[in-house]
Amino acid sequence: LGIVAMAFVTRPAPPAAGDAPSFAEVRAVIQARCVSCHAATPTFPGIVAPPLGFRLDDDASIVAGAPRILTQAVTSQIMPLGNATKMTDEERLMLGRWIAAGAPGA
Repeated sequence: LGIVAMAFVTRPAPPAAGDAPSFAEVRAVIQARCVSCHAATPTFPGIVAPPLGFRLDDDASIVAGAPRILTQAVTSQIMPLGNATKMTDEERLMLGRWIAAGAPGA
């Protein structure tokens, strides 16, 4: 029970809505940090297909993928795996603000 309580207390805070970034800004981060793996034809060495079939190489996929982006890149910060593409804390917060604002598309 103590471990569960500690996990609850130390969990990351949800992103504040604040000023939502433009979709163009979001797209630029996704392009720079995610698309090398999460594309129809990945360019990241050793990746031959998008992991779990999850693609982010078009606007509709980015918007539809917002819940997974929140979980994997913003909240848990598991993605990018090993932070191979060097996503910054500021970029993660920006994605969180976009999602908190409803993940508006282009």
